[in-house]
Amino acid sequence: ISFYHATELSTVASTAELFFGFVLHWHDERLAWNPSDFGGCDAFSARASLDAEKTDIWVPDLDLLNRAEGMQALPDAMADVYSTGDVEWHRLGGVKAICFF
Repeated sequence: ISFYHATELSTVASTAELFFGFVLHWHDERLAWNPSDFGGCDAFSARASLDAEKTDIWVPDLDLLNRAEGMQALPDAMADVYSTGDVEWHRLGGVKAICFF
């Protein structure tokens, strides 16, 4: 996780808006293939989203426990899928967390 900055801290509302980026890595055997069977292609990009209606691949369920506005508010982003079944998903955006000051 790379923390970039706090966009807002509110002691009245007990919230913090944070802007950050992170990369998720996972392995999904169902996405593995032999590149020689597909003209040497060893990677592709797939639509990835926490919204099941918008995603082309399975993604891990991830969110803040103390969220006011969580990961669902992040913009969708493409994921890189490799022939080994490895997936890399870069996420960048802001969340609003409930904090007790």
